[in-house]
Amino acid sequence: MKLGHSKRRLVGILSAIALMLTFGAGVVKLESATDYRIFFQGENAQLKQFNDYQDRFGQQEDYLIVLTFEDGVFSEKSLQTIREATKLAWLLPGVERVDSLTNFQYTKNHNNELVVEDLFTTPKHAQDPERIESATTDPAINNILLSSNRKSSIVRAQVRIPVENRTVLARNLQYEAEKRFNPFERENEGVKVRLIGQVPYDLAMDGAAQRDSATVYPLLFILAMFLIGIFYRSWSAPASLALVYVGAMITAIGFGGWIGATNNPIVSMAPVMIFVLIACHCVHIFNAYGDLDRGPEQQRAYWAVKTNLRPIALTTLATIAGFLSLNFSQSPPFRDLGNIVAFGCFVGLLWIVFVLPALLSLIPGRVKPAIFMQVISGLQARLIKSDFYRPLIALVVLVPVLMFAIASAESRVSDDYLKYFSKDHSFRQKIDFVNDEVTSLTLLYYTLESRNGVTSANYLNEVNALTEWLRKQPEVSAVRSFSDTMKRINKNMRDGDQNHYLIPESRPLIAQYLLSYELSLPFGKDVNNEITLDRSALSLKIFLRESEGNAVIEMENRIGKWISSNAREIVEAKPAGAADMFSHIGQKNINGMLYGLAITLAVVSVFIGLYYKSLAAVALSLLMNLLPMAGAFGVWAFLGETIDIGVAVVLGMAYGIIVDDTIHILNAWYAHSEELDSKDRMKKIMKKVFPAIYTTTLALAAGFIVLCFSDFNLTFNTGAVTAMTILFAGLVDIFVVPAILVSNNTVNRFLAQGER
Repeated sequence: MKLGHSKRRLVGILSAIALMLTFGAGVVKLESATDYRIFFQGENAQLKQFNDYQDRFGQQEDYLIVLTFEDGVFSEKSLQTIREATKLAWLLPGVERVDSLTNFQYTKNHNNELVVEDLFTTPKHAQDPERIESATTDPAINNILLSSNRKSSIVRAQVRIPVENRTVLARNLQYEAEKRFNPFERENEGVKVRLIGQVPYDLAMDGAAQRDSATVYPLLFILAMFLIGIFYRSWSAPASLALVYVGAMITAIGFGGWIGATNNPIVSMAPVMIFVLIACHCVHIFNAYGDLDRGPEQQRAYWAVKTNLRPIALTTLATIAGFLSLNFSQSPPFRDLGNIVAFGCFVGLLWIVFVLPALLSLIPGRVKPAIFMQVISGLQARLIKSDFYRPLIALVVLVPVLMFAIASAESRVSDDYLKYFSKDHSFRQKIDFVNDEVTSLTLLYYTLESRNGVTSANYLNEVNALTEWLRKQPEVSAVRSFSDTMKRINKNMRDGDQNHYLIPESRPLIAQYLLSYELSLPFGKDVNNEITLDRSALSLKIFLRESEGNAVIEMENRIGKWISSNAREIVEAKPAGAADMFSHIGQKNINGMLYGLAITLAVVSVFIGLYYKSLAAVALSLLMNLLPMAGAFGVWAFLGETIDIGVAVVLGMAYGIIVDDTIHILNAWYAHSEELDSKDRMKKIMKKVFPAIYTTTLALAAGFIVLCFSDFNLTFNTGAVTAMTILFAGLVDIFVVPAILVSNNTVNRFLAQGER
């Protein structure tokens, strides 16, 4: 049976559709996940520490109701509003504890007995100077429940959301909070309510990813395919690309559902990655297909695929190897992303080989490179023979690219999970307001293990010394420490003498004060969120001004050094919390992406070396592959940006685009080995291969620039860095590589070894 026979064409299409339907059924299993814990696997050290912390101190997940008053906090009306908000917070699903300015446990001495009561319970307390002084000076209130400008106050609802079915429960919590507090703002004139916390953050992340999937990502696809249609003067080319992409994408996403992946902001990038890699392959086939003016369309289509099959297969294998290397990541979403995109690349190759030729022959319309691309490639082919071509290219293109590539050495690798949203995003504006005006949203939870129990005076003095040292650090905005409570009680029981604002001097006295304090606490205000049940450890909450991963890790290291040098009764101090977890996993994921890129480079280099039997070809491919990415990262560093997880994620995709053009240029170079003159050979390559490179460069760069209109920084960074990488790759491939290949130097002679 001949290659272009209609029956074979039908078998290929039906087989691809059957494969799509089989794997595509898994799409229904791909559930949306809004739990930040999905980024951590069970054996993750930071996750284990956080689970241990929550087992001992209760689930520390705060839902914050931030109240901002035009006339300040300390008015009867404002305090009454805080009391009402506190009552409403208790009605939220899953709430186990509510802390606010009004129900803060105020202690005093009455007839030598410790009295504990809410700080502001009646309107007259608003004029009580002693209570107001306590509110404005107590370190457990300032920058935790009360802003420094006395305009805002926080109601902290501690919620428990089971891991099972967390997404549904989190959405229900947010719904109930908005149902109660949106009208609350309208009913209380002069009050602004902001809802913030881990649950709103998770839902905002999920919403941003879904919104981009419904807006800017489709625009990327539409613009890229529109430009491909313009560049090839055909609607059959983008239509064929769209059908191949949809088939491969549905198959790959369904595969993700079958392997248990979840839909999250990382996995949501898979469709655009699959599109980009398939589009690169298809454009080269369109280019070869359009070069043929004669013969049946079926034969032309199959010939176009056949002549490009080797470079496409080589590129696909290299890309698959790179994405499969993400399985070394400690974060499940990145492993899912790698597996889905790798499978999508494989399925895309099958669709290109078995379905694309049939589509090109079935869909009416010619495919022919646009005249302007032919003119540009022809003009460049004439310039290649001139003596000033190489110096001009070196001056105009190579020197600036090299300068930016050198600047990439200044790139900083870090991640800031609170800045995944742009400053225009409504949730980011809430984050910035609360961080700047009220309290820090970056918390470190420490478990301070004691040598002889928490009632040891020496232990509490060490905890107090650590607390005071932390408050002097510029990175710390507040510290919540039980040592402050013990000092306040000691002062109360010594007739309010400020000189006795100290840790009690003996274990029996500490135990007596602690017992009296516990017996006086109302329901929902016990000390179990600060002291373990066996009285072996205290919790220490540190509010950091900076949420960047490197800064958090550096602070943890400094705390560890201080404890090692100054503490004897604190036998162990373990950090925990979302900030701790994301700081470490961010570094590990970024390093994992870079490691995956290194593996891909190694695989591609081995493939090229074995296939072309030339070390010079390997060296040239490394130049073509690394220089554009280094240039893009140099621009990124020049702009003052860091390499965060959003930037690291695009490495595999950007490299897939770059290596595609690299292999096609090398393949064309060796395919025209009959040309003894390197300039004549390059002229043929420019006419046959470069129109496809022009198309992928302009169409995909324009498409990714569209992503820069997103207010979700993961998407914005993906668009900006990928677009810069594609443009740099286009400059290197179109201008620098020809200048190298046409030079009669040692590199060219080494390249000739592969021809033999």
